Amino acid sequence: MAPGPRQRVRYLDTLKVAVVYGILLYHSALPFTWTNWLLSNPQKSLLLMAFTAFCFPWGIPMMFLLSGADSWFALRSRPAMAFLRARFLRLVLPLAAGIVLLSPLQWYLTTVGADRSLPGLLHSYPAYLRGIRLSWTPEWLGRYGYHLWFLGYLFAITVVVLPLLEVLRRPASRRAIAALAGLCRRPWALYVLALPLLVSQMALRGRFPAYQDWADIATYTFVFLAGYVLASERRFEAAIRGGIRLELAAGVVSTVGVGILLLLAGMHPANQRVRDVAFSVLWTVMVWSWLLAVLTLGMRWMDFGNRVIAYLAESILPFYVIHHPVVVFVASVVIPLPLGVWPKFALVAGSALTVTLLIYELLVRRWALARFVFGLRPRIAPRARANHALTGQT
Repeated sequence: MAPGPRQRVRYLDTLKVAVVYGILLYHSALPFTWTNWLLSNPQKSLLLMAFTAFCFPWGIPMMFLLSGADSWFALRSRPAMAFLRARFLRLVLPLAAGIVLLSPLQWYLTTVGADRSLPGLLHSYPAYLRGIRLSWTPEWLGRYGYHLWFLGYLFAITVVVLPLLEVLRRPASRRAIAALAGLCRRPWALYVLALPLLVSQMALRGRFPAYQDWADIATYTFVFLAGYVLASERRFEAAIRGGIRLELAAGVVSTVGVGILLLLAGMHPANQRVRDVAFSVLWTVMVWSWLLAVLTLGMRWMDFGNRVIAYLAESILPFYVIHHPVVVFVASVVIPLPLGVWPKFALVAGSALTVTLLIYELLVRRWALARFVFGLRPRIAPRARANHALTGQT
């Protein structure tokens, strides 16, 4: 059965912290890989490349899945329009502030090279904002918002699926979900839940293969809804926990298969449709398997709470907004240094983590206006904060 109104699911708090703070490590590693990122170090690391390639397919979907679970808890305690209004303040306001305040800084750091000055930085703000061109293609938000595209996509998906979320809260839907949870007692049955994802990828992946395009949007929408459904019925947890061997085996095999297909992508197979279908199947199994495996990790070893987790859980939205430009700034300083790959990576990751937390603590957490802009609730007593802690569990 679903958690009671005051019952917390602590591993969701801890998983959110782990995933969001792990994104800083991911972005800190990108300058040292062969990917086309904002900044690039001359020397590369195969190990860091493997790390980013492994995390890329499921990292952002995991954030959407956890956001779907968050929505289940939030909608238990407020009407739909109040929920949507809160999501607007929590997502769109930081998105707009980030595009105005942080995107020009990142553009300046990654376009002007080493010849930087304060007047040049100040001039970059109006120049960047004047250059923004809106379009109906979904990628434009990532082009101008950098990492903040996630907030815009999450709000748009929330708006679109909100009527369905309301339907899923009705008694008839709750009974159907409970029956579905009963059918998922065997771990393999959880993969039946991924059939909508498979259908969407078969329909869209070949036509919209680009990152953040419609095939990816379908993935994000599905895992958001999956997080909502899985959080609404605690009996799903037994199947997820009991299926770790299947999840890991399917995750490894499908990841290898996707890697092989990507390596062979330039060979132009005779039947492109067969390749697209194979890729869609492997992609679906890969994403779903690693999501289930990470959930299992959270259920088994992250089901705890303390003051540190409460503090970090409250920080995750400001941390996510702030960390990317900090990583870009630190990397722009560290990359020219005469050091090896690993000392540079350690400097970028460690310095970016420290600076981001200092900015959050000194310039965001303590000030009412900054808290409002970054989507945080007004400051409350520590004990009450531990009960709210940004997961939406109320």
